[in-house]
Amino acid sequence: MIADIFAAALQFFNEKIAGMLTILTSDLVSYGSTTPGKPGALWIAVENIYMAIWAIGVTIAGILIWMGLLQTTDRYAELRRPTVWVKFLVEIVLVNALLWYGKDILLTLVNIGQGITRTLMQKTGIIDANGDSIFHTVLPSTLDSAVRSMNLSSQIGLFIVVVIASLWIVISTCGVLLAVYGRLFNLYLLIMIAPLPISTAIGKPTRFVSLNYLKTFMSVVMEAVVIVLVLYLFSVFFTTQGKIELNLELKTDVISSAREEDSVMSLNIANSIASGEFTAAAVTQDDIEKYQNGELKPWKIVAKMTDDEIIDWYRTEGPGSLNGFVPFENADSAMFSYMAQIGFLFLMLFGMLKGTDKLVNRIFGV
Repeated sequence: MIADIFAAALQFFNEKIAGMLTILTSDLVSYGSTTPGKPGALWIAVENIYMAIWAIGVTIAGILIWMGLLQTTDRYAELRRPTVWVKFLVEIVLVNALLWYGKDILLTLVNIGQGITRTLMQKTGIIDANGDSIFHTVLPSTLDSAVRSMNLSSQIGLFIVVVIASLWIVISTCGVLLAVYGRLFNLYLLIMIAPLPISTAIGKPTRFVSLNYLKTFMSVVMEAVVIVLVLYLFSVFFTTQGKIELNLELKTDVISSAREEDSVMSLNIANSIASGEFTAAAVTQDDIEKYQNGELKPWKIVAKMTDDEIIDWYRTEGPGSLNGFVPFENADSAMFSYMAQIGFLFLMLFGMLKGTDKLVNRIFGV
């Protein structure tokens, strides 16, 4: 039951991560659409608001052009120069082009960012060639077998810790979801209001507004790259720091139980070797025949094995062949250690993703 609760929490995390990776590379236009090739409801709303604000942007651009002309008329000599009028004409054409095609330009920037993100996902091994997520976190089989083999009284104290850890995984996953969906809606919002900052590009005193807007937009686009890198680092840490092997005390218990004369474990090991399910370098065919004929005791077979071979047998054959006898006096402490490591990893993941916007903003100088 304990292992199932924690496995369900990790499965929830895996499923949501797969969905988030899809969102990071989704087409903004067709996102949420039930009909392939047609814009979704979100994009239709963005276009409607964009066109409504576009009229305001044109008005602001016209006011700024007029203000620029008024400032120029103070210097009559400059007003007579053709270059001044050419400059104003070019600015008017450029700003109007940006206002009209701004949405398409911003979408192109988003597509470039998503292309970089998709390539990075494939290079880091987070997705396969088909774009499907291969990001999986699971409870180590060694620890899973240990927990399932614990008696009921030992599981009661561990149950509370596992429930808390599972809830923390779910909460952290929801935090990651907020970061990814927040980026998505920020992109939609920035595209919606694009005509307002774009219109300020025509006036020299207000041009910094459009430049800051462009920096902000690019920082939100490139947040996807940082999120992928954070997830990749998390996966590396999970497979190294989060991987629980048999601890030193537990290894000692297993080895001592295996080398005990006439112990259940020594009998199981000898049977595994005799049946060919497991091999030990120092155990010869002659030894196996003597054991099968009753001339060699099981613990004599085990005595020829190294400690590493005993542990290897325990990992591969032991839990399934011990018939309820599992010397896991330290299974609860191993699980506590694992919970602490996983809790820290998810805290690190949550913290890093919450700080992605600040990191990218620093890079782009926003």
